[in-house]
Amino acid sequence: MLIEYDKSLLKSIDNNGNMPLHLSITTGNLSTKLVDFFLLNQANNRAVARKSQTPIHIASEKGNSDIVKLFIDQSVPLDEKDSEKFTALHLAAKNGHKNCCELLVKAGAEINAKSKREQTPLHLAAQMKYTACCSFLLESGADINTQDGDGNTAFHLVCSSMRSNKGTEGCVKCVTLLLEKNADPNILNKKNETALQAAKKAPVDVLKLFENIDVNITQTDLKGQTILHNVANRREIMVCELILNMCKRQEEDIITFVNQQDNDNFTALHCAIQSKNTESCKVLIQAGADGNICNSYGNALHMAAEFGHEDICDFLITKGIQNSMVNKNNKTALQIAAHKGYKKICKSILNRNPDVMLTDSDGNTALHLAAMEGNIQCCRLLADKNQHSVNKVNKEGKTPLHLAAISGKFDSCKVLTEKRSETWKKDNEGHSAVWYSHSQMHDEIFILLVNSSNISLIEKDVDLSDILKSAIKDNRSVVCEGLLQCGNWEEGFKSPSISENENFRSIIMKYPDLAKYILDKCQIKASEEKEERTTYNFTYLDETTPK
Repeated sequence: MLIEYDKSLLKSIDNNGNMPLHLSITTGNLSTKLVDFFLLNQANNRAVARKSQTPIHIASEKGNSDIVKLFIDQSVPLDEKDSEKFTALHLAAKNGHKNCCELLVKAGAEINAKSKREQTPLHLAAQMKYTACCSFLLESGADINTQDGDGNTAFHLVCSSMRSNKGTEGCVKCVTLLLEKNADPNILNKKNETALQAAKKAPVDVLKLFENIDVNITQTDLKGQTILHNVANRREIMVCELILNMCKRQEEDIITFVNQQDNDNFTALHCAIQSKNTESCKVLIQAGADGNICNSYGNALHMAAEFGHEDICDFLITKGIQNSMVNKNNKTALQIAAHKGYKKICKSILNRNPDVMLTDSDGNTALHLAAMEGNIQCCRLLADKNQHSVNKVNKEGKTPLHLAAISGKFDSCKVLTEKRSETWKKDNEGHSAVWYSHSQMHDEIFILLVNSSNISLIEKDVDLSDILKSAIKDNRSVVCEGLLQCGNWEEGFKSPSISENENFRSIIMKYPDLAKYILDKCQIKASEEKEERTTYNFTYLDETTPK
């Protein structure tokens, strides 16, 4: 009634740029009647709405073939394009509306029209796996091998659209159709991929369709990867086996194929290791994969150790992969595992009796690396394997204990001292692990090392008197208590004169309980030595004796 009263309402526009005609286009018979009514009242059948879509675009996208027919009967242009340069046929194909596709093609719509991304209606139908639409478009003259802006054919798109087993049946049907219609599987897209490579994540049933067609199995993409690289990281072992069988069937050199390196020097075996795919590793090794080929990580064993893949390491070790080989950092797989703290991997490699004294570019052994990271289980394994390794020095003259003390790894220091590491041993700069632990303020480590060493052997490295003095000043009570409890406690009170002992006077002021403890130790020592007093018997200093 309102429109009969005021026809200008037909041209009214809402905030989204839609006129009443645009909004009336949905699915269902009522919508058709409403659109027919608007058209009878001279509504603009070419009016542009949001996304630059005309009414026939909207009707084709919605799949209302009756409304599409109404517009065709009014001779509206069929190949006008929206903001994505989609025609009505693009939108009908993209949404699987075969009836609309049939009406549009019969009315003369351009079947190979290109969108902004240079995609045809066939590209869109294939990407969405609408087999019926694809079949109709191909029968109507759609170019099966035309490429879009990324170089993809419809075949590429349907293959790359499948990422899981969901909807496998539709994908299989669409791929089967394209193969029956002679789609070329060897056309390369801009990634240098064939349709087979585009299908690298497709379900097994889809990949099986390539078994008996003439597809280039050795083709490499822009990354230098073959389809074998692409599928080596997949959990379905049958995928890897399928590709290897295709290679054999095509009579390609299987050894060359399996050991093909990509731009980063990765083989398919490296890809399988990176994704922790033990079963693929086994299949590839059985097919002739060389585990000693190196990439940036090193050989296959280096890489498995780097990522902590225990099962893969166990398997590779049994297949004769070299455990003494070094990577670009001059590290062995054992050194990598020790540095990362992978105890089981270290144990597996150690069972093969490797040389644990091998060093990296910095002169560090596996024990150095384990100690500096606090990997105590690895430390124990390595120290037990070769007792001499605990005192092996790197290029800076540092032992594993030096590195553990510097990095504050108490547990590593404890293990190393138990294994008789030389706590007094000095590095190239003349410093011991004891000195480093104090200078880095790792107080608990300092006390541990002091208690496990003979301080008299440390010449001009640490002066316990100076250390006690600074510990009192800095309120480092752990150091104070620890020094006074160690066997060399008297070293903390070296002084030209008993009456001038500054450390004892300072302890009385800050730690009176410790002062009393010292006096008790003095009396005990005097009793043991059967002397009237000891050198440091502060009980004779009345002015310093705690009340």
